[in-house]
Amino acid sequence: IPLSTLIGPEIEPEISPDGNRILFTYAEPGSNNFDVYIKMIDDFNQVQFTDLESQQGYGQWSPDGAYIAYASTENQECGIYKEPAIGGEKIKVGSCCQRPKDVVWSPDGTIIAFSDAQSPTDPRKIFFIDLQANTTEAFTSPVEGISGDHDAEFTPNGEYLVFNRKINGLKGDIYKMSIEDKVLT
Repeated sequence: IPLSTLIGPEIEPEISPDGNRILFTYAEPGSNNFDVYIKMIDDFNQVQFTDLESQQGYGQWSPDGAYIAYASTENQECGIYKEPAIGGEKIKVGSCCQRPKDVVWSPDGTIIAFSDAQSPTDPRKIFFIDLQANTTEAFTSPVEGISGDHDAEFTPNGEYLVFNRKINGLKGDIYKMSIEDKVLT
């Protein structure tokens, strides 16, 4: 049974930590303006969480469910934002380069990771936004000539980052990297 009755692409579903709500990205048919929506699991209604003329997507719940992080191209500027899940003031927590994907929180809620490429010809890297230090830095460094690093996930203890290093669009390998010393295993 579908959880949503919207017509058009509903992508990037994420279940809240309490299991009662989902986030997803949606664009009305014929539109390229994607926004983040929230929906209660047991209700047919959904609420549009973001509502801008620019694209938003890759919504992700904070570990405690109090915030939602998402990527946006607001004012033609690429950014990662966090906003209270019950509504409130959004805060730009970091900048991105061009097409961020795969937004994910660390288990302790202090880091937001995402993949992005610094130019159309560069491979995608995993970037970390340190919410306490208010800094953004590249965490992975794939070699030139490949698609790059995608699909990041933190291990439950927060000691490692697991990601897919793609050679081309679909072919790649899964890596595990230590957060502390950036050693690949």
